[in-house]
Order: sequence, then structure tokens, then C-alpha cells
Amino acid sequence: MSGRLEGKRVIVTDVNEYNGADIVALFREEGAEVFADTRDLTRPAAADELVREVGHVDILIANLATKFEFAQAVDQPDAEMERLMNAIFYPLHRVTRAVLPQMIERKRGKIVLVGSAAGVKGRKGGVALYGAARGAQHAYMRNLAQEVAPHIQVNATAQTYVDNLTYWPLAYRETEDFRQRLSEVPASRLAGERLFPRSHPPVHGWLDRVVPAKPIGWNHSSGHRRLNMTRNWKHRSLRTRAYLRAVGRVSEVTLRRAFRARTRPTSKIVWRTHALRESFDVAA
Repeated sequence: MSGRLEGKRVIVTDVNEYNGADIVALFREEGAEVFADTRDLTRPAAADELVREVGHVDILIANLATKFEFAQAVDQPDAEMERLMNAIFYPLHRVTRAVLPQMIERKRGKIVLVGSAAGVKGRKGGVALYGAARGAQHAYMRNLAQEVAPHIQVNATAQTYVDNLTYWPLAYRETEDFRQRLSEVPASRLAGERLFPRSHPPVHGWLDRVVPAKPIGWNHSSGHRRLNMTRNWKHRSLRTRAYLRAVGRVSEVTLRRAFRARTRPTSKIVWRTHALRESFDVAA
């Protein structure tokens, strides 16, 4: 244990879903006092109850998720729209609103959304309503980051191919649809293994295991834009390729193959949540 989060009090919501359990284990390994919450945050009063029980909160990890069925927008009823927003978006605002007063008073704190690439990058397959709920999360965090700067740091992730049982259940992994989707990933697997040693340098505070095509990190408190891996990645080829090779995050063979295919490897490259540790290395 390196103790980078020693003395920090952290809330992780919806801990049995999405990446909650992995985040809890990682933060405890780093010395944080983690409150792994499992309550139903769709109840309007639940967020306030949680923060009252915990008391002092240095870091909020808004890990919110719910299962859904793939269906085209034309077939989606209002009830499903309301269910997804009630499970994914509304609790984000409620729990953020609950912790903000104490963070604002102390002029310090960190709020992190465990988001999804579905909210920033459209795709086929019947995820319009789910993507809309995730998109609402990202829009909320973008504006929140500017409201609470410069004292409170607001960040988000936008991952897709990260190992979790909420969106990648074991039964689904046996299907042809899963194999076809996984073929889009250069590593040909879901992210989840520890790929890098503890001594690995931070990646500008990025929190993702999977870096999206567009930057989804906002740290207005320090006036610093996150690592800007844009769609036009090839224009940054020399500098970016040298950096990725140097830190061992992707092989030169993979890079050459991606460039020949004119793909955007940054939307698929697997990163370890080691960057999550580094993001909170600065005292909250």
C-alpha cells in the first residue's frame, strides 16, 4: 500500500454495480477510508441520508449504473426513459448537491463521475436512451466544474470496454455479438488487469481505463485541460506515439496497424486505473 489517499474519506455509490467494487478495493489499497454504499439512490432522500451518515467527505465517486435492454428508439416507451434517468442522472445531482456545501465551505474536494462513452459517442445497437442518460451526466459535470472552480475538482470518465458484470454479464460474453464488439479492441479483451507497475507516471490525471476519442476530463480548478486525444489523432502522431511507446501502454506494432487502417486507436487503447490513484495524489 502506497498510502497516497491516507486520511481521505471517500464515498463510492452503487458499489455492487459497474466499477464500484474495483474502485473501493483500489482506494482502500491506497489508504483511504472508503464508504462503500449500496443503498437505492433513486429515492429522493437517499443522497442526503448518505452524506449525513458519512459526515466529512473528501472525495465523491459517483458510480451509478443500471442494466438495460438494447432496443431501437422507435420502440422505447416513456417508462424506460424515465427509469434510466431516475437511475443514472437524477442521483448524480442529488448526491453532488448533498456533498457540495461542506466542500465549498472547506474550499477543497473532489467529485468524480464514473461515466460511459455512450454519452459522448453515438453508436448503433439500440442505446439511444441509455446514451442520453449518460450524456446528461457529462453535460452536468461540465457545467458543475465551472461553477465550483477553482477550489473543487470535477472529473469524469467515459469508458466502454471495461470489465464489469453490469454491462458485460458472463452469459453475454458467450454470444457472437460480444465477440464482434470485442474485435474492435486492439487488445482483444476487456480492460481490467493491472497492466503497469505502481511506479508508473501519471497520465495528466486521466481517470479512464479506456480513453475516449474526445477528452472527458475537466479540472477547471487548476485551469488545466486533460490530455487532448482528439479524433484527429494522426496529426499528433510523432509526439503521441513516442509517449505511448515510452510508457509501454501500446506496442509499436499496434500503433502501425492502427495508422494503416486509419482508425482512432485512442478510442480503444486500454489504460489501467493507475491514473485514478495519481489523480488524487494531490491533497484534497
